[in-house]
Amino acid sequence: MGHEKGHGEEIESVSTPLDAAAAAAAAAATTLPSFAIPLRRLLPLYAAYFLVCAVQRAFSFATPIFLMAASQVSMREAGGSFMPAAIFMLSTRGSCFVASPALGKLADRMPPFRAAAISALAYGLSTALCAMLMPWMVRPPPPPPAPTRRVPHGTALFSLCGSVAALGEVVLEIALWKRWLPTTVRAALPDGLRARQRMQQEEVALARANARMRRITMTVDIGMPLVIGWLLTYLGTARGSIWVACLGAASLLPQLAALWLAGRFSGLYSYQKGGRDASGQSGHEEKSQSVDDVGGAAPAKAASTGWPLNTWHRALELFSSWRLYWQQPVLVASLAHVSLYFTVLSPGGLLFGFLTFCGVSGRAIGYFRAASGIAGIVATFSFEHMVGRLQRSIFWVGRLGVGCQLACLLPALVMLWTLPVGTGTVSSRSMTLFLTFVALSRWGLWCWDSAETEIMQTCVAPEVVSEVNAVEASLTSLAEMLMYCSSLLLASPQQFPALATAGTASVIAGALSFQWWAQRYEHGMRAQHVKVDIELPTLREGQTPEA
Repeated sequence: MGHEKGHGEEIESVSTPLDAAAAAAAAAATTLPSFAIPLRRLLPLYAAYFLVCAVQRAFSFATPIFLMAASQVSMREAGGSFMPAAIFMLSTRGSCFVASPALGKLADRMPPFRAAAISALAYGLSTALCAMLMPWMVRPPPPPPAPTRRVPHGTALFSLCGSVAALGEVVLEIALWKRWLPTTVRAALPDGLRARQRMQQEEVALARANARMRRITMTVDIGMPLVIGWLLTYLGTARGSIWVACLGAASLLPQLAALWLAGRFSGLYSYQKGGRDASGQSGHEEKSQSVDDVGGAAPAKAASTGWPLNTWHRALELFSSWRLYWQQPVLVASLAHVSLYFTVLSPGGLLFGFLTFCGVSGRAIGYFRAASGIAGIVATFSFEHMVGRLQRSIFWVGRLGVGCQLACLLPALVMLWTLPVGTGTVSSRSMTLFLTFVALSRWGLWCWDSAETEIMQTCVAPEVVSEVNAVEASLTSLAEMLMYCSSLLLASPQQFPALATAGTASVIAGALSFQWWAQRYEHGMRAQHVKVDIELPTLREGQTPEA
């Protein structure tokens, strides 16, 4: 009995300091002031991303228009054909689905600057080849005795160059946004922080940086179509598209210079392998599994059986990213994000075509697109405010965003089914209300997207962040291809409500899965960091952890 009593007293004496440490850690976490990263460290990176984003958006906007003009010239018809644009889109999306994971693995083995520079070089050179092919594709065909062509000459080669450019775009965005940006933010955090404090500081700093990056994207998405539209109107469709491709190729050197300056001002840690920096691991990374646990470690080298077999093993290793992706703790959140791409209730070509069929003017469509972009920009400020000022976690903001998105999409879907499509009697009030709900849903979408972006930055090991995000990009390409195939099966505009219902069901499934995952993951992560904060004072007093 005496031994049991003494043991109980020992437990009681140990539990009291633990409770005090837990209370102190919670108090410090709530009163911790936010840390602001100097803008000079991130401004060159913002400038480099703006230049890259502007070139990519301009080329992607002008390419479908150019292919339609090329088909009109080739067929000698004013109507033209969607076949060249369909070939180009399937080629680019298919190449991203197949090759993105392997390229992401290769990017993880390089410093962020080298991966970004090689991707920019691939994009610039492929755009230059497209610019060389464009004059040949719009060359007038022979006189009428010669047969016409539905697909212009050089479409296959043009699609191949476009696929290389699309792959370069994917890897470049991952290198800048998912690796370079969080590496710079982590290295700028102050030292001597507890695990939970470091997690909160990193959340706030990354939320501000991600919001600025997203505002750059939104601004370019709103302004670039206006600039390119004026250029195509002033110079003509074919000539203006060629000028856009030439300007994109000519911007290669400024892009490389901007990337070099971004690396110079960000610090030498931006050039280290695997995205590691002097600050060590991120706050969320302690919750995530190690690279060895998730299959990210390099496999054992094959026996010396000759170069053909070794080459085969290296090739298989490049395509082992799918196993790594499926073993990630953020798998559910990533798949929920992929489900967003299987939808048509967004400012895109399918919805614009449906609106044109319903008699909506081009000016009204332009207003709708601008309103959707403004809602996205407001969402970036809201995300930054909720994480930075209100001290809400990125998981809470993500759950709020997906709830608001569904709260707007479901009424829009109900109104879509009530519209008399095809009768020519669609009232402007009903259509305006439908478009208003769709535009408002973009606020919740971009809050959710911003939260998921930061989750993929902080909850994935830095050594495999490019590889995991490349697999996610591959799945988004697959979702887009499935949506295109579904639109071929439901090609009539009268069947657009059914297509929208399928897309909304995908969003609902992703939203529910994200709500479930975020709540469980955040609860487990908080318990883990409280445990670490309690154990650290004991270790500082001179005790050593058990081996």
